[in-house]
This record gives sequence, structure tokens and C-alpha cells, in this order.
Amino acid sequence: MDPVILIKMLLIGYLYGIKSERRLEVEVSLNLAYHWFCGMDLMYRVPDHSTFSQNRKRRFKDAGIFREIFNEVILKCIELGIVFGDSRYGAIETVNRSTIK
Repeated sequence: MDPVILIKMLLIGYLYGIKSERRLEVEVSLNLAYHWFCGMDLMYRVPDHSTFSQNRKRRFKDAGIFREIFNEVILKCIELGIVFGDSRYGAIETVNRSTIK
């Protein structure tokens, strides 16, 4: 599984308040705009919710790289004015409590 797609899906979840990876899977499979944003054509199967946990356990185990990449994406969104909040660190703290554990 392409990690870029996983990051983009998690970004959708963060921006739209979708906290469950199961729900995120459903939302991305139903919404054509989400499909487009993730770079998937209509025939591409949306990653299963368990793909996130399997990648955390196997591919990114103890590395923290997945969280670091996601946090950097969120910081860039804040800099560009895509995501609003009280502070950068508040947004990062929210990310730390979100779907990437």
C-alpha cells in the first residue's frame, strides 16, 4: 500500500473530523472528491481500515516516522491557511490524540 494514500486519507479524516478508520474507509469509498484527492481512480479499491493498523504495527513500528510525516503535513496546511486553530502546537496535540496512535 502506498503510504502517500494513507497520509492523504488520514488528512481527510483530520480535516473533516472523521475519527474512526472504519468510517474513513467508508467515506473515502463513497466520496469521489476524496478518491480524486487520494489519487485513486474509480476502479482502485479504497484501503481497508485494518491497513492503517497493520502498517503501524509492521512497516512503521517504533519508528514514529508516520506520525512525523503526518504532523509535517498538518503544519504545512496551517502555514498555508488550510487548517485553522489557536496555535500550531494545539493542532499537533490534536493530531497526537487522533487516529494515528
